[in-house]
Amino acid sequence: MVLEITTNVLKDILGAADRITISGRDSIKLRELFDHLSDVYGKQLLPRLLYDGFLRPEIIFLINGESLDSVNGLERELINDDRLAILTAMAGG
Repeated sequence: MVLEITTNVLKDILGAADRITISGRDSIKLRELFDHLSDVYGKQLLPRLLYDGFLRPEIIFLINGESLDSVNGLERELINDDRLAILTAMAGG
């Protein structure tokens, strides 16, 4: 399966990669994807995305434009050609 990833949170870890290929899978839960990315790119990835086992509230997670909640978001199933955006929430005035 192939996923498109847009991110400003992980650019220094993922580099220019904007498409991730996961062999032998038709689908993957977000939690499993993060574990896979951590195995491939290093353990420093997970603390940027998770806090106490939940999605970080200061990060915006979108799948195909749909926002994920921090409690159930990690159980969301991703399928081939899904688009995942991981972005820093903007604040200020």
